[in-house]
Amino acid sequence: MMPAGEFSTLGSTYVGGGYFEWGVTSSTVYAKYQHYSRTHRATACANGQTQCLRSGNAAPSYLANAVRAKSKSNNTAWWAVL
Repeated sequence: MMPAGEFSTLGSTYVGGGYFEWGVTSSTVYAKYQHYSRTHRATACANGQTQCLRSGNAAPSYLANAVRAKSKSNNTAWWAVL
């Protein structure tokens, strides 16, 4: 699993062979990851890594999406290729 790090609004990048998007809205933190040839997942965390919600394992080409309530700080997002 790889982190996006702490962020203030949103970001996106191609990483690990797939496309990763992350962000914080007015009430949530989210992570989205899509890989076209491998099973993968996404994780969104509040309060560092203490309050995380992980997507299910997504089949190749399907979007892995994780969304949870944000905290005041230490919101992070992660991707993983399985």
